[in-house]
Amino acid sequence: MGEDVRLTVTYYDTLRRYQQLLDPSAYFRTAWLLDTKEMRRRDIVADYYRHPNQPTNIALETLMITASDDLINANYKELEIKLAAVNAVLDAIEENDPDPFSVSTLAASYLETVNALADAGYQAQRINLQDDSAQAMVTTTTGASCLKWF
Repeated sequence: MGEDVRLTVTYYDTLRRYQQLLDPSAYFRTAWLLDTKEMRRRDIVADYYRHPNQPTNIALETLMITASDDLINANYKELEIKLAAVNAVLDAIEENDPDPFSVSTLAASYLETVNALADAGYQAQRINLQDDSAQAMVTTTTGASCLKWF
């Protein structure tokens, strides 16, 4: 199996694992919609209800978005590092670690960036860490998108 295929499978396995553990409604997304009462009963709400937006979720999702960029651009070494970081945090969450991001310096940096942005009134949509700075695509409380360097 080629490196690209192996890492594509690993990426989607990691994404499904994240969804099952921290965003179960997204794991059950469908191309068809039941009536909303039945969807709520089955906890299939990602098609019409916002997914979890806690700092933990945003940090892991933005890390997965950056990993996806690495996959698309064939940056396999960086992709493996990011997937390892996400899986380390998920392992720690499953083990009920009170500080699951402490197991990965990279994941902790994403969480720190998410929290700093939230404190400034932004919600991160994309994060790109570079040395001691971060580039972030964010939305404001008014819903406007902008590109900010932090």
